[in-house]
This record gives sequence, C-alpha cells and structure tokens, in this order.
Amino acid sequence: MKRSVGAIIYLNNKYLVQKRSKKKKIYFPQLYGVFGGGVNINEKNLHAIKREIFEELELNLRLDKIKYFLEISLNSRHFKNKRSRLYFSIKITKKQFKSIKLREGQSFHLLNIKNLKKLNFVPWDLAAISYFEGFIKKKRQVKPV
Repeated sequence: MKRSVGAIIYLNNKYLVQKRSKKKKIYFPQLYGVFGGGVNINEKNLHAIKREIFEELELNLRLDKIKYFLEISLNSRHFKNKRSRLYFSIKITKKQFKSIKLREGQSFHLLNIKNLKKLNFVPWDLAAISYFEGFIKKKRQVKPV
C-alpha cells in the first residue's frame, strides 16, 4: 500500500491550500489541494508531514504542533496500488504565514470553507477539510449510524 500525508493548515477560520502544478505525471494537476506528499520507506508519518511542509513551504514546524486526525484509504482502477492518505492539522501564526516561501505548486491561498468549496479541488482533500471543519475544529461528536 502506498502511503501519503496531507496537512490541514489553518489560521483563524481560513485554510492554506495550494493550486497544484501543471505537471502531467502528478495526480490532479492544476486542481486545488492541501500540502503534503509521499511517505518514504521506513519514515514515520509525523516526520513525513513535517518534511513535506518544509520542502513545499519552508516552514519548520515543531512535532508537537502537528496533530493526526484522519486516514482515508483509496482504491481505484487508476492506481496501481491501494493508497492510504493520513491527514494532520496544523495551526499556524500570522508570522509563520508571512514567512512562507512556496517551493512546490503554482500558488497558495488562505481561504474560508465557503470559498474552498467553490474551487476545483482534489476530492479527498476537500473531504478531509470538511470533516476537520465540521467535527474536529468545532468539537462536534461523530455519531455512528
């Protein structure tokens, strides 16, 4: 199973997202999504998200500020192998936001949930943000059916 990590990065009531690259060899080129990427062999998930955020945004985060909250398993005829994507929440400061140096993707934006839902978004990344917004951030209970 191929593993990847994604970061739900937020400041106040807005989320930091990227417009993905135009490269044809990546999944969902030119759509919007969260920052993150693949987990290397023998790499811990928490270390992978810290590394990815540094590689893509030049933000050096403390591990205790990165909180795991969701895993989504994906299987499609478009993938060679089943995939697992782990999501982490990261609350940043205004100072951190102003220090961002984009090193991957076309652009980045800080948007509220209403505006995010208007964009052409990587489906599971938007689902993870919606879950975080609706249940984790607002501390609502998830009730089994």
